[in-house]
Amino acid sequence: MQAAVDPSACTFIINAMRIGLISDIHGDLKALDRALMLLENRADMIWCAGDLVGRGRHPNEVVEKIVGAGIPTVLGNHDEIALTRGYYYSTDEDMFRECQPRTLRLLLTLPRTYRARIGGRTVVMVHGTPRSNAESMNLMPAYRERALHWLNKIGADILITGHTHVPISTYGSRGLIVNPGSLFDPAGSPRSSSETYGVLDTSALTFSYYPLWD
Repeated sequence: MQAAVDPSACTFIINAMRIGLISDIHGDLKALDRALMLLENRADMIWCAGDLVGRGRHPNEVVEKIVGAGIPTVLGNHDEIALTRGYYYSTDEDMFRECQPRTLRLLLTLPRTYRARIGGRTVVMVHGTPRSNAESMNLMPAYRERALHWLNKIGADILITGHTHVPISTYGSRGLIVNPGSLFDPAGSPRSSSETYGVLDTSALTFSYYPLWD
């Protein structure tokens, strides 16, 4: 399902400099709790780049914890699938069966785009690309310039994305694009997971990612 770039997204003014980044939790409550604990002393605040549900067995607890904590979060493609029942495959229904009505109502509150001004810089967070939460932002060297073009298109100095389950960042003259990778345990899943989280320093314009488990 395609989503147009949303120029009307609200811009929040934030003083935090170190942002802890998580993404692609996919119902893994244990991984989420671990990331939140590790980020307590590493970040001033935490943002989530979407895909709270799907695959894992605790979608309701994950959504409740993220939304209840007031963590800025965007709607991932799996979150949208849970809402629309737009399954890619007939077996996908099993991934979302446990999502309760309250969980779906909370997912409905998530924006596709989150935009903030931090230390004079515009920071934008999406799940996939600014155009669609089901698209992948390829940050490998061969696609670097194409990816960095998004910064100009949406007027951002920093773009945060998820969806690929791969932690990576790329710099350009216009700014920085980062992806913290994914949190969920990949055991029993057809998708791989980096099991990582990230820390973005908006003042120094640096990004680091860390393993969830030692």
